[in-house]
Amino acid sequence: MRQELLNWLDETTEGMLEAIQQFSQQQFNQVPFEGSWTGGQVAEHIYRAEKGCVKIWSGPVTTTLRAPDANVEMIKTTFLDYSIKLKSPEFIIPSNGPHDKDTAYNAWKTNREAMRKVAETMDLEVTYTGFSLPGMGEITGEEWITFVYCHSTRHIRQMRLIYEKLAGITVSQ
Repeated sequence: MRQELLNWLDETTEGMLEAIQQFSQQQFNQVPFEGSWTGGQVAEHIYRAEKGCVKIWSGPVTTTLRAPDANVEMIKTTFLDYSIKLKSPEFIIPSNGPHDKDTAYNAWKTNREAMRKVAETMDLEVTYTGFSLPGMGEITGEEWITFVYCHSTRHIRQMRLIYEKLAGITVSQ
């Protein structure tokens, strides 16, 4: 199980770094269509959503009184169903920018490297009590990594669609 979760972190780290790199600096701050975030805003949103994970995953825990993976399917169903429009909590809504592509890339990479290191040894079965995830509450290590994977997968897809729109490429599904 742990190796699968670590593979998910590695997969989404690579995917997000590639997604950021595909943009030119100008495109990174360009709105592809009305109501959309820019690539830079998506990168900032994911970074803001994940920047506290190392602290949370290193912080206080409690014994889990349910199956440690009880919320895994709900997390997957919610975040990997692209027909569902999700509303971001206020505290992770990105700024209007401008966003520097290299700064975003480096901050995101550094944070993910730190997350990966903690994930290698964190207890997947305990409940982490340092933060209540909106709509879910306190969750286990396994659920945290599943959330990070699903949330970032959703936004990597969004980044690719934004880039394709800006570059005039036929949009993938």
